[in-house]
Amino acid sequence: MDDARVNWCKLEDLARRRFVDVPKSPGVYFVRCSRGGKPVAIYRLGGRDEGSILYIGSSKDLRKRVGRFWRAITRGVGQHTVFSTLAVCGLSELVKSSAIDVSWKALRSPEDAERQEWAAMYHYCRKYKEPPPLNLIVERMKYMILGLGRLGETPLAPEIDDYVKSVVNP
Repeated sequence: MDDARVNWCKLEDLARRRFVDVPKSPGVYFVRCSRGGKPVAIYRLGGRDEGSILYIGSSKDLRKRVGRFWRAITRGVGQHTVFSTLAVCGLSELVKSSAIDVSWKALRSPEDAERQEWAAMYHYCRKYKEPPPLNLIVERMKYMILGLGRLGETPLAPEIDDYVKSVVNP
């Protein structure tokens, strides 16, 4: 699956519409930085992330979680894990809310969403040798367990979904 089939939405547009386009279902979501609709490359330890992935997350309610992400970056409200990263590191000085895009995939269950989040995180970290810049709170034990499992062979290390893979590996 190529990046042309990944659906990215401007976070500001979603907020204007009160996030009605985002499903109230479990799923995995991705946040990137863009200018003029094109991702802005981010230099990582393992190379350039041409997809500009800033954050990988999952939720049992995508609409609520994406809304909390919006409030964290625009109002400084701490209802999302990204809040502390923005506050401490001052990343909001570099990345404006108008440059944030979101993509998501609704899944059957919160467990499926969490598994795809960690499969995406594993895939991203293996490629770039570090997590996305706003994923500073990586549960190291979970990541270690996922790293020990072989992808697709255990519930802790599921096969990565094609859509999820296309987002983290454009």
